[in-house]
Amino acid sequence: MKRKLGFALDEDGNSIAIESLKGKKRGTYRCLLCKKEVIPKMGKEKVWHFSHKGKDCPLTARPAALDAEQTQATSLEAFSQKTIPLSEMEIRFDPNIITCQLCKLSVNRLLAVDIGKGRFLCKECFRGFDRTKLDDLGG
Repeated sequence: MKRKLGFALDEDGNSIAIESLKGKKRGTYRCLLCKKEVIPKMGKEKVWHFSHKGKDCPLTARPAALDAEQTQATSLEAFSQKTIPLSEMEIRFDPNIITCQLCKLSVNRLLAVDIGKGRFLCKECFRGFDRTKLDDLGG
């Protein structure tokens, strides 16, 4: 199961990654698209993510229930309003965030399994992974 919302807007309107909260749920967060309140979900089992209080956001609704063209137009409109050039962004390295070798999601190191040689799998991928195929991952 892949996370749907890894980012949200903080109280100042800045985009914030779920991992940057480091387990602290203080504050009010809003969806990047619909601007409705979202709740940080930072448990020990699943990948951290933000979750809507309601179910009517085009970003997280089931695809069959939406008109694809309308969803794409809404998404593009919402994200094009607040575009920040890459040259103006500050990107910090966080050693507690790793990338799963299979699904390529970035997850907190506490939610991953070290499979050796500097390689990690998120717990979701590790559950169904055939351990005899470790060498096939490279590294």
